[in-house]
Formats: sequence, C-alpha cells, structure tokens
Amino acid sequence: NDSSELTYSPGSLTFSPDNWSEAQTVVVSGIEDHFDDGSQTSTITVASDNSTTDSKYDGLSDNLTVTTLDNDTAVVTIDNVSALENAGTATMTLRLTNGVSDNFTVYVSTSDGTAFEDEGDYTALSSVPVSFTGTDNETQTVSITLLNDGYVEDNETLTLKMGSVSNSAVVITDTGTLTIADDDVASVTIADVSVSESAGTAVVTLVSDQSY
Repeated sequence: NDSSELTYSPGSLTFSPDNWSEAQTVVVSGIEDHFDDGSQTSTITVASDNSTTDSKYDGLSDNLTVTTLDNDTAVVTIDNVSALENAGTATMTLRLTNGVSDNFTVYVSTSDGTAFEDEGDYTALSSVPVSFTGTDNETQTVSITLLNDGYVEDNETLTLKMGSVSNSAVVITDTGTLTIADDDVASVTIADVSVSESAGTAVVTLVSDQSY
C-alpha cells in the first residue's frame, strides 16, 4: 500500500479452528497530507503467512483497491500590510496553502484605492511574475516602491491582486491591501514683526512648512 495516503490497523488477523467463520475487521484511514494531488488509489494485499500446517491455506492472497478522495485545494493568499510613506518600499507576502506537484507562477498587479499611482503615491506593478516551487505553506514576497510626497494627508490604500496563474488548479481569488501611513507633520511658524505704534495695525505672517 501507499503509506503516504493511508494507514490500516491491525496489521494482521488470526483465524483458528474456533473462529474461522467469524468476520474480522481492518480499519483503513486516509492520511491528511495538505497536498492537492487529486484522488489516489492504493492496494492492500491480504495474504496467508503460511504458518498453518494445513497446506490448503498456503499461498492464499487477495488484493483490495482503496481510493482516497483528495480534500485539499491549493490556494494562494496575500497578507495585508502597513508601511510608512517614507519607508521607500513595502513588502507584501503571498502564501501557498496546500502543496502541488510542480512549480508554478502567479502574476500580480496593483490597483489604486485611496492611493493613486498617477499622483505620485507609489509605483504601480503590472503582471509581475511570482514563482512558487509548490510546497505547502510556502511564501514569496513582492516589493512595492513608495513615494514620499511631502503632503499631510490621511493614510492611503492600494490593492495587490493576482491576475493569472500557470497552474489552473491553484486558486488565486484573494487580494491584499497595502496601507500607506502618512509620515508628514505640519508645523506653523510666525514671523517676527516690528511696527510703529502709530500705524494702527500690524501684519503678522504665519507660514506652514507642509502642503495640503
């Protein structure tokens, strides 16, 4: 039998003149392997060990075919991540759950959320290949370039999504969100001014060091 697909217990049965007509049970159990390999067949051989002195039982054997139905689906997911705007790059992690028998490639792209590529928030990705060897719980990373724009603004987001995959059995419906945390802080300075007391009014200038 294929020991990676199933186990059975007990490994032997004893029949005697007293119980020869009674049915005995062998329990066959599938093994959870976290591997998307489809249904698999294994053969269990039942054979006499020729320990009896009765030669009629010598060489008796039969085969039982067992099919284990696969319950694993290979899925790639993308972790959400946050990064400061002045970090330069943000790293997003893609994770394979349940292995496959061969390597494959996923193609990823970014799309605007409240962060906009054409406004200088980040550098967009388009159909960038990410290669996997096919191992369960394998991770691969993608780097996204962040642009420090000098504006005081709310935190902004963009989405990393998977557009296609070389192995059609791998599910790639997940998306990941990158949150760009603004690192700009505005301060206001007030310029010193002198004015004659007879002027009636004085103009005081306040200057912000950040754009909005």
